[in-house]
Amino acid sequence: MIKKPGPRLLIVNTVQTAAAIAQAMRSAGHNVLHLSTALAPVHRELIIDRIKLRLRERIDDWTLVATSCVEAGMDFSFRIGFRERASTASLIQIGGRVNRGAEYLGAEVWDILLRDDLFRDNPSLTISKRALSYYNTNDLNAIDSTQLATKAMQREWTTGAEEKATQLVVLEENMEYRAVAEKCRVIDADTRTVVVDQGLVQAIRKGSKVSKAELMLYSVQLWATKIDKLALELVIPRDNLGEADVYSWPYDYDPDFLGYMEGVLKLENFIAAGGAII
Repeated sequence: MIKKPGPRLLIVNTVQTAAAIAQAMRSAGHNVLHLSTALAPVHRELIIDRIKLRLRERIDDWTLVATSCVEAGMDFSFRIGFRERASTASLIQIGGRVNRGAEYLGAEVWDILLRDDLFRDNPSLTISKRALSYYNTNDLNAIDSTQLATKAMQREWTTGAEEKATQLVVLEENMEYRAVAEKCRVIDADTRTVVVDQGLVQAIRKGSKVSKAELMLYSVQLWATKIDKLALELVIPRDNLGEADVYSWPYDYDPDFLGYMEGVLKLENFIAAGGAII
């Protein structure tokens, strides 16, 4: 990848994969920026400003490693784009982040597969990946992008509906009603707000008034299943208005590069070496 001329954009499917690759590239001496929801909004904006500056000043030999947060609403233009296999729509989206103004010669977009123990798969993309793999390179280059996206989505919906219906029938027959309820949820995004700024955490603990806007600027969203696993401390309990619990982030946080993944990757290495969170 780094042998390709820059600036280069690599979009991957999970926050952990993005952080692991960005960290490895920087450790190897490569010029790299990282952008994902591992960074709080206030810090993501700073990274976005740096990206725009590099692109504006035509700095070539560098790479942005990111998640799908750059696929929409970002006015970026790179020479080369690499997309970890996801949906057909995502592959088309990265095309919109490559050579937007026809300013580069030899611009390319690559669909790639990644394998490493530190990388995490996104199971929600299984059907989308399968739909994309149906098309060969000639199809991707020949079919109009709008038609391609429509055909791929139809394939995803058909395959997904059939598989889900089969799963529901089996679960019903086995009287696994809780699992049926889980499968029937329309939206599966059970996340919690986690404050990464310790000064803000201390202010909350002292009872100081903190606006919701400020809270969100200095917070990230983590899956609810990770809260207990990481032993995060509750700082604002759920209220009667339905506002969700808010937790604090006690581990390392890098506002300039990896965000909360700085702490997560250190924990991964710690656990791999035989340690444990107690």
